[in-house]
Amino acid sequence: ENYADIDTSKTWLWETYIDVDGNAQTGYQANSKMGAEYVIQGSSLHRYTGSGSNWQWEFVQTLPFSIQGKFAELSVPRQLIGDPATIHLGFFGNNYAYVGNNQSVDFYPELEQTFFQYKLKEDVPPPVDNVISNPLVAPIKLDKKASDWQSYTPFPSDPKDSLAKRRKTNHVDWETATFAHDATDLYIKYKNHERDTLSLTETWRWEVYLDTDNNPATGYKEINGIGADYTLQGNELYKFVGGGNPNDWDSQWQFIAEVDGALTHRYSFAEYKIPRNLIGSPSGVIGAQLYGENKTAIIQSGSNHEDFYPNEGLDYFKYKM
Repeated sequence: ENYADIDTSKTWLWETYIDVDGNAQTGYQANSKMGAEYVIQGSSLHRYTGSGSNWQWEFVQTLPFSIQGKFAELSVPRQLIGDPATIHLGFFGNNYAYVGNNQSVDFYPELEQTFFQYKLKEDVPPPVDNVISNPLVAPIKLDKKASDWQSYTPFPSDPKDSLAKRRKTNHVDWETATFAHDATDLYIKYKNHERDTLSLTETWRWEVYLDTDNNPATGYKEINGIGADYTLQGNELYKFVGGGNPNDWDSQWQFIAEVDGALTHRYSFAEYKIPRNLIGSPSGVIGAQLYGENKTAIIQSGSNHEDFYPNEGLDYFKYKM
């Protein structure tokens, strides 16, 4: 819907950019947070064939399209854009045909650095019943490089499902996590969706809850059914002691130590090493639940500000030491 009647002779001035893979580094760089694989100009659907910054598109198909006054509607067969589960959308209008310069433009959403997200179908939740074990086969260096982890089996990946209206950076949207261990240490690596999103200053918002006795009846029970005995916030390790005010997190957790670790903002992953004696020297199966808090990264009040991995209601991961 436009504020004024839509000019039926120049419908190509109304553009809809569609990012079907959620990756700002692929497709046409419509803005700094969106890489569009498709654009709709009026009733014409085009596929991007360029290198990222150049204007190079391939015509795909004319779409069913109707205009009445200031309203327009159209339909896009989903198979024409790869039948994605989730898409990012940005709307762009260029008024140069009317005012004679390229500066008279209109973005929707208003900020050029953002987009709308729309879910087309439900993601298949990752299975979490299988127990994973990764005994160390070679040293893991905490050096911000993922190559040390390639030999180890990660937990099933989490879809890009954080629906919070975000700032440009520093939102929690879990992608994957991997554990490994040797006789003395537990190693943890996790990765966020998208580059340049892992905060260097608010690392406490990325939490790894550990149920070291594998008993959901003991420990902290407020996160997805796990009975967490410890939590790792950034590189700070805490032990659940209970008691205190149930609404006051600080009164229920005791700081244990800062553990060794490294994280990279650019590639959005972190890796840590926890001495096993700091978490009760567990052996056998432990439980793990990753949780993200997005309150400080939200622009619009009322947006969902949490991200669970595995997703809420799906049980928690099991890892064998």
